[in-house]
Amino acid sequence: MALKILNLQSMADLSHGAVGVAVDKLIRLAIRDCIDRPGDDRARKLTVQIEFTPTARIDGQSVTCEGAKAVAKASLKCPNYETGVLDLAVRENGAALFAPNSPENVAQATMFDDED
Repeated sequence: MALKILNLQSMADLSHGAVGVAVDKLIRLAIRDCIDRPGDDRARKLTVQIEFTPTARIDGQSVTCEGAKAVAKASLKCPNYETGVLDLAVRENGAALFAPNSPENVAQATMFDDED
């Protein structure tokens, strides 16, 4: 098998193509998140990182680099899912109560409240 020079084009072939597959999948996930939440204009951030560690050769008083090890990583950061501010009533026992029909005002009565 012939050796390849590591560069932007060949990076996708690292680890039997796993890096390219991972990046392609993360691109699809980022676009899917844009489609699912078009009103959220915060950026989706795809990061590809390669960490290089030298392999040192010690020969007497001299230290040379005879090679390197590499680890490739790919990650996607999408905006967190958030609600608006919810109004909660609290109880001494640690319970938190909310009004499903009026999330911004827990004390708001609605015309659908049961009159039991």
